[in-house]
Amino acid sequence: MEKFKNSKLSFKIVFIITAALMLILLPLSTIIIGQVNYQINNDIHDIFKSKAELNASKVQAVMGDSFTMLEDLKNYLENYMGDYTHVHRTTAGMLDIETENSSVYNVPIAKQNVELETYILSTAWSALKNNLSIAGFGVFFEPYAFDPLNKVYGIEAYDENAKNRTVIPVTDYNNYAQKEYYSVPKETKEMYITSPAMQDDGSIRFFISYPIIQNNGFKGVVGIEFLLSSFEYTDLEDEKYSTLFTSILNEDFNVVYSGEDTTYLNLNVPSYLSSKDKAKWDTLSRKNEFFEIITEDTYGKKHKRYVYPIKVGEKNWWIYISVALRDLYAPIYQIVILASEIALVSIVTLILIAIRTLKRVLEPMNQLLIVANNMAAGNLNIHLDLPYEDEIGQLGRVFIHMSRTLNNIIRDIETILEKMAEGDFTTHNEIKADYVGNFEPIKQSLIQINKKLSQTLSDINHSAKEVTVGAEEIAKSAIELAEGTTEQSEIIHKFIFSTEKISENIDTTIARAKETKLISQEAKLQAKECSIVIE
Repeated sequence: MEKFKNSKLSFKIVFIITAALMLILLPLSTIIIGQVNYQINNDIHDIFKSKAELNASKVQAVMGDSFTMLEDLKNYLENYMGDYTHVHRTTAGMLDIETENSSVYNVPIAKQNVELETYILSTAWSALKNNLSIAGFGVFFEPYAFDPLNKVYGIEAYDENAKNRTVIPVTDYNNYAQKEYYSVPKETKEMYITSPAMQDDGSIRFFISYPIIQNNGFKGVVGIEFLLSSFEYTDLEDEKYSTLFTSILNEDFNVVYSGEDTTYLNLNVPSYLSSKDKAKWDTLSRKNEFFEIITEDTYGKKHKRYVYPIKVGEKNWWIYISVALRDLYAPIYQIVILASEIALVSIVTLILIAIRTLKRVLEPMNQLLIVANNMAAGNLNIHLDLPYEDEIGQLGRVFIHMSRTLNNIIRDIETILEKMAEGDFTTHNEIKADYVGNFEPIKQSLIQINKKLSQTLSDINHSAKEVTVGAEEIAKSAIELAEGTTEQSEIIHKFIFSTEKISENIDTTIARAKETKLISQEAKLQAKECSIVIE
């Protein structure tokens, strides 16, 4: 923080602008990206739901005619098949009914069944000719269920038969009795669709069979072999989604058709999900309506799966669309990346513009800094080239005005001090500078100093004159004192000389010293007293 505080002003401003942009753009970008993500998710949801609905419509369109035909034939047979349990018999034990030859078996059958047979044949040939999805047609009955005179009645027809208007009669009940398409409806008395299976010709087919129920009793089945290739037009291809594929699932969620690979046929989709995803799948599918789910397979790959219900006869099938999340959300990722790049470029561009603009705007600050340093170093002769009247320009004008004010004050102080040094203490009236604000006390101090020094020197001059007069009187008294001192000095010298003379006489007259001792001592005492007096 301290380092930032001591950084250049331009860096601080750029940093603050950048931080402000980040604080504004990041939340804004996040909101925009979130909204875009939400909208794209909704669009993707709608797109794939529409694709699923379209595929469901296609499946219903291609299979609808088949189911309609089978239901019509089933209902017709249930309504018009005869019940021969109460028919009168002859004495030989034969049924007493009219007969005609069957065009299928070429044997006598009940006359009323000839009309049923004709209807069955015409329906079979029409279905095979007009519906390219139907590869085979079959009608199979329980023993004596169709005709009381014939135990076995069953026919098969294929494209070639439709062209030749022929059928293949079945002569052995066991040839179809154990077949899945026959045994399951016989047991359940419900429509049944077998699992897809590869045929000898390489085609993949499944059998759709309807039970013929009369008086709550099972009489046989009507059915068709449906070509799986008829669902190829439901395949979805999109260059944007390389992992996109579509499938058709039956009521148990087993793959009936796979647009990606036939090896997936008959596989159960939920069995490849985690237990958590499977439970979620089961919960959503119970509603029997469109749902979407994100799942993770056993390989750890995440997929978005769109599942749309479709009514297939009496069964509930599902249109199933799957795409890897990485492909599904690739447009979102691209938009996020693009938005991030745009935001980054915008921020960088704004920063560069801010740096360039600040450099131009703050360039005069360098002049101000140089001027301030010069003023701090004592150089008040400044020059500024500030072309704009903005805050920096105004600050520059303030610097220039301050420099002039300080220069004027300094010149005033310099002039006053020079005059005072020359002995002129009357210059306080010559102050010219404008002492504004806190400089006013300096002006007052200069004036007071000037006046006080002038007064002090005047007092000193007066005192000097008085001292001069006193000094003259002291000098005169000193002269007189000096003259008196000279005379006394001469007397003392004479006295000393006389004393020395006396001492010499004393030395020469030692013999007489004892006699004149008292006199000498008195003389010495007198001499000392005189010396004391003189001093």
